[in-house]
Order: sequence, then C-alpha cells, then structure tokens
Amino acid sequence: MSRSILPSRNRTLHHGIMLRDQQRFVVLAVVTLFAVVGLPQSPSVVAQETNATDMLVGKAFDEALEQTISVTWQAQDLRSGLKGLSNARQVSILIDRRVDPSTELSLTVKSVPLRELLDRVAADLSLGISRLENAIVIGPRESTRRLRTDVELAGGQLVKASSDAGRIRELQRKLTLNWPDLTSPRELLDEVARQHELTIENAVLVPHDLWAAGTLPSSSAAESLAVVLSQFDLAFEWSTDLQSIRLVEQPRAPTLEREFALRRGVAVSVVDELRESLPGVALELKGRRVSARGLFEELQQVQTVLNPSANQPDPKSAGPKITTFTFEIRNAPLLDFMEKLEQQAGYSFEYDADQLAKAGVKLDGAVSLKMKDALADELFQAMFDPLGLRHEIDGTTVRLRLKSRTDE
Repeated sequence: MSRSILPSRNRTLHHGIMLRDQQRFVVLAVVTLFAVVGLPQSPSVVAQETNATDMLVGKAFDEALEQTISVTWQAQDLRSGLKGLSNARQVSILIDRRVDPSTELSLTVKSVPLRELLDRVAADLSLGISRLENAIVIGPRESTRRLRTDVELAGGQLVKASSDAGRIRELQRKLTLNWPDLTSPRELLDEVARQHELTIENAVLVPHDLWAAGTLPSSSAAESLAVVLSQFDLAFEWSTDLQSIRLVEQPRAPTLEREFALRRGVAVSVVDELRESLPGVALELKGRRVSARGLFEELQQVQTVLNPSANQPDPKSAGPKITTFTFEIRNAPLLDFMEKLEQQAGYSFEYDADQLAKAGVKLDGAVSLKMKDALADELFQAMFDPLGLRHEIDGTTVRLRLKSRTDE
C-alpha cells in the first residue's frame, strides 16, 4: 500500500477588540479506539499532513462536542456504539487497549451535548475520559486523568532537550495518523518515527498487541507517541539532538506549571477559594499574577476562575460578536501591550516561555504598530508573525507556538 503526505490545518474562530490611542495606548472593548484485535504487519498505517479523514479538528471539534444528541442503547457493545457516534458526529473517539470493547451497555439519553453523553458512557463503565486537542480517549480513570498532562510534558521537554529551533518545529508538525483493523502499536510508533525521522532506541519494551482501526487527527509527534505509549504505562525521553527517543516508565505524579494574570475585577481572595476547591493544585500569588502547578485539566479550571471573561459569554449579547482594532503604538514593549489586552480587553496569552527563549524569541522587545478596523487575527499576526510565532485564537485565549515548516 502506498503512503502519502498531505497538509493538516486546524480551524480557528476569530474575535477582536477596538483600540484607540489615548496617551501611549488604551484598550477599549467594543462589541460591533484504541481496542484490542488483529494480525501483525498491517500494511497501511499512514500519517498524513492534512486531516484527510472527515474527522473534525480545532474549533469545529470543540463545537461538535457541544452539539446535542439523543441515543437509546440496549445491550450495545461499546466499540460499535462509540464508532456510530464517531461517524455520525465526525469526532475521533479512541478506546484504550485495557478496556474490553465488547462490553455491553444500556442507556437512554435525550438532547444532551455529545460531551455529556461520553461522560455518561464512561461513568457507567467506571472509566475515565481524556479530551485531547482533537480526539477523545476513553480508558482507565487514572490513565485518562493524566494523559493530557503527559502529552503537554512531552511537548515541553522537547524544547528543554535541545536549542535546535528548526528540529523542534519539525517535531511539532501536525500529522493525522490513520490505521486499519489488525494494526500493532509497534507499527503506529514506527510510522510516527518514520514521518518525524526519529529512532526509537528500545521499542522492544512495547509488547505485541493488535488494535482496531482508528484515527488520531492533527497531532504532534509528542501527542501521537504519548497516546500510544501511555496504554503500556510508558513515557519517553528525547535525545539531546532530537533524533531519537528512549522509552521509560511513566512518572508517578506528573504536573504542569502555568502562570495566569488576575483580570480586572477579580479579587485576590479568589486564590484562597481555589486552594479549597482544588487541593491538588499548588498556588502561589505574585502581585496580580498567580503561579499554579497541577494536572492539565486542573489548570484549565484555575484559568476559568481567574479569567472568567475568557470562558463565559456575555448574556446580554445578541448574535455574534464582531470586534475590530483601531490604534497606533510607537516603540512600546510588546509584553506591556499584551498585558493591556489581558487586563482591559479580556484576552489571555498561552505560551511556553522556555521554548520561546531557547528559540531566541523575545516578547519584551519594543514594537511599533498602526492598524485601522483590523480583526483580531490581523492584529495578532502583525504582533507575532515577525517573531516567527503562529497564533491560534480560541474565544479570548490566544495560544502562541513556534512556526513549523508548513506555516512558513
């Protein structure tokens, strides 16, 4: 069977703000499966640069999870039931190898979001759910609880292992991994390694197994590797030249650290409330910024509380929000401008400071910008494109990443 490479693009939703020049600048917001089965040596595991399947990615994936659905299952086997949901809603749903896909389930739900239905399915079977960037994984609770954190750690360790910005961008390139029934996990690992020109030093640690067909849409090397290896309680370490990986046991208590700005109107006392509601998260207040350490999903909850405007729609608004930017700034620090956007316009910026520093990207340099009636996407492109950064807008959250070759 032939193997092909085609490009993958995530869909984003753009929002914005109007800025007017008062003194230097003032921001003014204006609303205008993995399952066990098969024979070895599957010939058609393919990693493709585009989402060649019909599975949704990016904002479309998020929206599909919120669309309502009604189902009635009577002694429905898990694999067939989830496959039907996946095909109907174009959402990738993977079953962890440790879950029996023939398990039968009976349930009736009416007009609930797909996300809620999947939570119900997992809860009824005493399983957990991990929501990846463009896929859902259903598996053992402890494994799914930490999976997204493992993925983020693998991506973060990538930039700590090397200062080779070009190689880092290559490994961050998004591919869609498709495989047929009777595929072994070794074959999946080999395909990811082949596409990213990696060597797996001790792949023998992955035992022979046989999996059902599946799709992991638009994923980096770190995410693809972590999704496969986590099902064997394995992780991996990058070599210093980023040309190979070495398989290791999963760390016992993985955590991430993030820093958040307290938005205008959010009291400092909210940090104490977070400590009570999220005892597993370590929180430290630094002026109007909060350092938080915990699992990925826990840090998402922290962000929701600290930055409510980034997650809650305005109940008084009718119809879509259309916002534009009109402003002029001269020789102003970019970080100061970003802080103004955070404090006065409700935007938040997510980026890996260590990764940017290793790539030689400086956000504290002075910039001069002049724009009129520009959309948010145009503004952020003007701000970050000259620095070699790609931006993704999710509501009022702006995620910054180093550009890959396909972005240039």
